[in-house]
Amino acid sequence: MTDDTQPATKGDVRQAQEELAMIVAKSFANVVTKEDAKQFATKDDLKKLAKKVDGLQSSQLAILSVVQSIDQQLREHKTHPDRIARLERSVFR
Repeated sequence: MTDDTQPATKGDVRQAQEELAMIVAKSFANVVTKEDAKQFATKDDLKKLAKKVDGLQSSQLAILSVVQSIDQQLREHKTHPDRIARLERSVFR
């Protein structure tokens, strides 16, 4: 923007944002150390983390399914205390 009396356009705002981003990036580059840079996650790190989370969720669902199955079996055999005791022993041994 050459004339300060003219209203700012979208292009002027965009240019100012880009200049500010460059100033911030240069300032950051001047103070960041290699150790600091190692703390930032890369896209590959985030993808690996997402896969781990998916795996954990899958494991949790499998465990929940087993627990629900055991719960259902206990409900079905509610009237048979000896069967319940055997099932509890097999689950909690």
